[in-house]
Amino acid sequence: MKRSIAAILILLLSTSCLFAEINYTDFLNKSSGARGMAMGSAYTALAEGPDSVFLNPAGLAFELWSIQFANSYASYFKEIEKTNFHILAPFMNGMAEISLVRSQVSDIPYVEEVAGRPNVAYYFTNEVSALVLSYAQKLDPLIGVGFNLKSYNHKLDQDSASALAVDVGLKYQSNEPSDSAPALGEIGLLVQNVFSTPMTWTTGQKDNFQTLYTLGIAKQIWTANAKLVGTIDMDVFEGKRPIMRYGLEYWLSKNALAVRAGLNNTNFTFGLGLKFAGLQMDYAYLTNDDLGNSHKASFIIAL
Repeated sequence: MKRSIAAILILLLSTSCLFAEINYTDFLNKSSGARGMAMGSAYTALAEGPDSVFLNPAGLAFELWSIQFANSYASYFKEIEKTNFHILAPFMNGMAEISLVRSQVSDIPYVEEVAGRPNVAYYFTNEVSALVLSYAQKLDPLIGVGFNLKSYNHKLDQDSASALAVDVGLKYQSNEPSDSAPALGEIGLLVQNVFSTPMTWTTGQKDNFQTLYTLGIAKQIWTANAKLVGTIDMDVFEGKRPIMRYGLEYWLSKNALAVRAGLNNTNFTFGLGLKFAGLQMDYAYLTNDDLGNSHKASFIIAL
């Protein structure tokens, strides 16, 4: 099926070289797991699981000392397909992770004018991928620090580009969690692209990264058989108004079944989660009146 002109604009406006400052940051933020997406991506303070590393790598410092695998698939706006895969394992005094992310739109028409009329000359693909190496460890029982080293690659028709960027994250818990006393309050801070090289194209064009600052808070309320979690994130780009995100999560049946909702800027999100032994499965749904709705499914396996 040939893609519509709207699909071309969606991907080009979000990840292409049309602007001097490009939003590859948003490309990875949208690659987080379905749990975070269902909570409006307000996940900087909560930051649990290997698939939350793009929203705050410091969360890895509080993961169980075990090997974990995560995978997710997403369909954005009915046109963009994205997959990502994560492997998390203990390393030295902390936790290390390798993440692979790939997103593409194919069958994009290249239109030329022939005899005063538009003519499709051929079809091409716009593909963005990233390899991310992450590491996190605790500075003390209540504070963790984490880092992402990101290697981007972008292929657009016959041109390609690559770049490197570094993220730094912090996470603070109000108390050291245990089975009887979970972390009741959390604060997260993420600085994305604190260091970066320009996205350098084979044409010679160079595009710069924006630095993004995100502050998040999370509050948990426990009862005998249920848990309610509320989260708030604020994104700050230099020279732009802050973007707010909000999330809610309600766990039933002693952390077995979760219902989630959120607000990502002006878009509502919803989702479900299920835990059983070492397996976690999550689903998220993102609304968008202009571009269409999005779906994401992900799972985590802990060994």
